[in-house]
Amino acid sequence: GYQSEENLSGMHSTNKCSPTEDGVFTSTSLKPSVSYMPFIQKSSQNANISLNSNEKAFTCPMCNKSFNRNSILKTHFRLLHGNQNPVICSLCNKSFSRKRNLVTHLRVHSNEKPFQCSICGKQFSRKDHLNAHLHLHSNDKPYKCNYCYKSFTQKGKLVVHVRLHCDDKPFKCSICQKSFISKSTHDKHLFLHRTEKAFECSFCNRTFTQKYRLVIHLHMHNNDKPFKCSICNKSFIEKAHLITHLRMHNNEKPFKCSYCEKSFTQVSNRNTHLLLHTKEKPFTCSLCNKSFNQVSNLNKHLRTHSNDKPYKCAVCMKSFAQKSYLVIHIRLHTNEKPFECKICNKLFTQKPHLVAHLRVHN
Repeated sequence: GYQSEENLSGMHSTNKCSPTEDGVFTSTSLKPSVSYMPFIQKSSQNANISLNSNEKAFTCPMCNKSFNRNSILKTHFRLLHGNQNPVICSLCNKSFSRKRNLVTHLRVHSNEKPFQCSICGKQFSRKDHLNAHLHLHSNDKPYKCNYCYKSFTQKGKLVVHVRLHCDDKPFKCSICQKSFISKSTHDKHLFLHRTEKAFECSFCNRTFTQKYRLVIHLHMHNNDKPFKCSICNKSFIEKAHLITHLRMHNNEKPFKCSYCEKSFTQVSNRNTHLLLHTKEKPFTCSLCNKSFNQVSNLNKHLRTHSNDKPYKCAVCMKSFAQKSYLVIHIRLHTNEKPFECKICNKLFTQKPHLVAHLRVHN
């Protein structure tokens, strides 16, 4: 047969989190426990050496380390993971620890989908994908997270989700060293490095590598917020922002600090908080050497050097260096005042104005 979701997740990463008997995920390392078949695809010259010497296109299927030559990958695999060779796809250079995984992967290129759902007729390239799809018809989500009780139709999706709680990011970009919780997000990120920014905003000329990012960006210019909270009617540009907002209503803070037990609604907020404990400021300005604990703060700082103001108001064309400044400015046009004094019900466009007003009552 075909590999299960459990086996496949073990082949592409070294998980730091694995379930114990009671279902709690603990820190450990998965060691290869199978013997690897020495099966090497015949490949062209382009498949053996990356066209760009700086591009590391050959990735080890066991530890995700990348190399710019197929021969170096094979040597690495033999020395660190056993005496056999990885299996290489001659079409895209992707490597696998077993021949059967390559056979399954080749269906991506041939668009072969031999597994069909008997209920709706949808077809799949892998049997485990069909099995996961069948859960959708039965609304069955058997894989439950013990941290936040969220449920999933596939074990692989649960494994990726648990990495959020464990702060486990085993997939590292070989170009910028940024890390990711899943291979799919890592691969999308690599695409950003290799692709020109083809989607341009007609309002402010800002460019994007993905069309959906441009669509989200246009919501900002149009002040369009299609995702509304059913509890308080607050609206958001992105669905992810609405999901995070709903955690505030439910008092759900699934991301805990390992130093002080403080909890957060977003993993990004937890990770930023961790830098306060470690005193790290990993993002440094190349112009003045000033350091920051968040890449977003570095990007804001860089605009002070370039006088770049990419956020433009669609109403009056005034430009701003930061998105938050544009959001506040747009409220002047819409007369939106979201900050209310609980004592006298006076409304304000900005939170600092409300804070200053409260001193009058005190």
